Amino acid sequence: MSVLVVVGGEPGALVLSVLMGIVVLPFNVVSAYSMERAYLMWRLPSRGITVMAVRTSPHGKSGTYEYTDRSGASHSYYRQAYASAIEISYDPDAPGTVIGVYPVAARVLVTLLSLGLWAGTIGLAALMILMGLGI
Repeated sequence: MSVLVVVGGEPGALVLSVLMGIVVLPFNVVSAYSMERAYLMWRLPSRGITVMAVRTSPHGKSGTYEYTDRSGASHSYYRQAYASAIEISYDPDAPGTVIGVYPVAARVLVTLLSLGLWAGTIGLAALMILMGLGI
């Protein structure tokens, strides 16, 4: 887009296009991460393997939990929780891909917030594109 605007005789829009990329890129990264986590919150409890993870960090602080996969390998999972054991689900094909098991209401809320962030990111990108085009 920057090249098209500059070729059209608006070199100042190149600066706006670069700023647009700097502003929109972090929103895209956060949106992608939150959508991936929301997806895993739904997929892994139903299609993954659910086990109990045992706290390995000192009590009184949120911490690290350890779980064992089917092959007997140990993995760590960090979660802001204070329980001595938590329920987690992991992908049997990639045991390092893990998510805590949450109630349906929490999963719905996270999904809605992720979709809202994604929609906001698209809106911000569209607004910046319109500003760059002078519309």
